[in-house]
Amino acid sequence: MEVLKKLAYELKITILLVHHVRKEKADDPFDMISGTNGLADCADTEFVLLKSKRSSGNATLHCTGRDIEDREIELGFDK
Repeated sequence: MEVLKKLAYELKITILLVHHVRKEKADDPFDMISGTNGLADCADTEFVLLKSKRSSGNATLHCTGRDIEDREIELGFDK
């Protein structure tokens, strides 16, 4: 993560890293980001996409970061 962060700053670009969350549920969605890899500690912004059920077409995008307001965005898939 440190290498990617330095590269992003040097090139003045955004790097979006997509990773799965742990299977164990948590009250705070950001606690579901794997702590053993240090992903959340290095990131400037974090997004966690959670569905209520696997087959559901609805999900909530949880957003937090240094430069954005914390928010939850309800999303729906319309076939």
